[in-house]
Amino acid sequence: MCQIPSKCIHNSWIYSYPQGNHDKEVEPLEDISKVGKWLVFIDRNNIDRIWSDIKKATEKGTLGIEAKVSSKKQTDAFGNKKEHVICVYTKNLEDKDDVMRVRNQLRKLGINHKIPYKRDLDTVLGKYVRTTQTKISVYYD
Repeated sequence: MCQIPSKCIHNSWIYSYPQGNHDKEVEPLEDISKVGKWLVFIDRNNIDRIWSDIKKATEKGTLGIEAKVSSKKQTDAFGNKKEHVICVYTKNLEDKDDVMRVRNQLRKLGINHKIPYKRDLDTVLGKYVRTTQTKISVYYD
């Protein structure tokens, strides 16, 4: 299985879960209505190092409930060969303390630029910045 985002051409996404939560089942749509994610956009030259740090922190349980990174296959397929996205998920977007705790952990890992936080349900419903005229970020910090 691919583990290096800048080189992976077999999978679209590479996932990381907290230890003991590797067999996460797909949840029904109503269960994910409160799930959200920080979207960290990183250039290809830095993605492997940053993903490694986020992956380790996720596995240790110091970030959110899951993280994933777009692979070379995924970014190339969407015509953006220079930028990857890392999604760091939290369980409840209404728990602002936890959402910001995860954001602060990302800062400790060197993610100091502003990043959006989006409801995962908006992704499921096909709502993206490039496809809608309305703001979809819950937070931008």
